[in-house]
Formats: sequence, structure tokens, C-alpha cells
Amino acid sequence: MNSRMIKMAMLIFAVTFLILSCASKPIDPQELLQNNMQVMRGAIVDTVNDKERKKNLLVLTNSLETSLSDYNRAYTNFSLEFGKLNRNYDTSRSEFENLLALFRKKRHSIMNEVTEIHFKMIALTSENEWKKIVKKELEAIKSVRQLPEDKLGGVS
Repeated sequence: MNSRMIKMAMLIFAVTFLILSCASKPIDPQELLQNNMQVMRGAIVDTVNDKERKKNLLVLTNSLETSLSDYNRAYTNFSLEFGKLNRNYDTSRSEFENLLALFRKKRHSIMNEVTEIHFKMIALTSENEWKKIVKKELEAIKSVRQLPEDKLGGVS
């Protein structure tokens, strides 16, 4: 085999590998959240020089991750239960209203937690530090708006 054929074979292998890796199953929202929170931790470690503030920010980041993870689970459970009720012709209006009320209460509680953590983090950073960290926080928060496809199974 000449070098041109070897290079062509390597190129075909690389393209095939890239295509197959892109076709893998969608990432779970919990895993995406964990990844985004790790990136946020990295931004804190890289940006904040004061050891005490850095430590406190990392503790708050853990709390934020817990709250967002709780929301992910609540949202998934709500969606699954809503799907069950929706598929049942005999589901009463009060059953839907109860489910919605429980979810609203949980969502409100978690959003209050997230807001509290957010402002505690701002209080521990300078404006320049926060500008570098907030982008990562937003990515983490965006990841909670997704549902795990494998749990929903394409049913509603």
C-alpha cells in the first residue's frame, strides 16, 4: 500500500468514527447538568483567586447542582405522570389540577432556592469574576429544561 492509500484509509476511518460518535444516544439531562456544573466549577477555580471565597463559591455550586437536579427529577416525574393522566380517558379535571398544583409548588420552592444561591454567589464575586462565571451558570440552568427521552419513551 502506498502512502496515499494509507492516508485515504485513515481519513475514511476518522470520518466514520466522527459520524458514529455523533449518532450516539442523546445525553441524559442529569448528565448534561453534571457536566455543565463541572465546567462552572472550573470557571470558579480559574477565575477566583481568594481561597475562602473560592471555597464558598464551590459549596454554593454544589447546592445549585442539587437544586437543579431536584428540579430535573420533579419535571421528569411531572411529565411522566401528566402523560399517564392524559392517556386515561377517565381522568378527572381535579386529578390534572392536583398534579399541576404539586408541580407548581415544587417548582416555586426550587426556583426560590436557585435565586437565593445565585445572589449569594454574586455577593462573593467581583463584577469581572461574575462575568466569567455567569455564562457557565446559564448553561447549567438551560440544561434543566430538557426531558430524558429514554424515560418518556415517546409517549404522551
